[in-house]
Amino acid sequence: MLHDQVAEFEAILIGRSCVIGRREHDWTFDLCEGVGLAVSAPWRIVFDGRIAFASEDDGQMFGLKSPVDGEAEARKLVGDKAITAAALDKETADLVLYFDAATRIDVFNNSMGYEGWQASYGIHDKRWSLIAMGGGEVAFIAE
Repeated sequence: MLHDQVAEFEAILIGRSCVIGRREHDWTFDLCEGVGLAVSAPWRIVFDGRIAFASEDDGQMFGLKSPVDGEAEARKLVGDKAITAAALDKETADLVLYFDAATRIDVFNNSMGYEGWQASYGIHDKRWSLIAMGGGEVAFIAE
């Protein structure tokens, strides 16, 4: 059953765009039409084989004239690209969103006790929450 739910979740993400926003204690990934992620775990955008932006970079100076604007960096790197594949690791609850051969987002579930991220989506006329649990488990909850 878990394998089927994971595969359904991965499939529902394909073809969606991703608008990333910053909140006080986490990030939102709006994937359109009622599908979204709330991410409190570290995440990064990999572009052309390098880390182009990481969630921890938001607000940092890095010798620049102004702090890094994480939302603007995410828009620049992901823009209007659509998700071409998604992979949820069933051992760690890490999530990878692929946009093209050069661009991906890695969400790193980094705690044995804290929840790293949560998804909300609809499928089969039901609303679901997927929670990346501490320790790497995933929980699917019908709303």
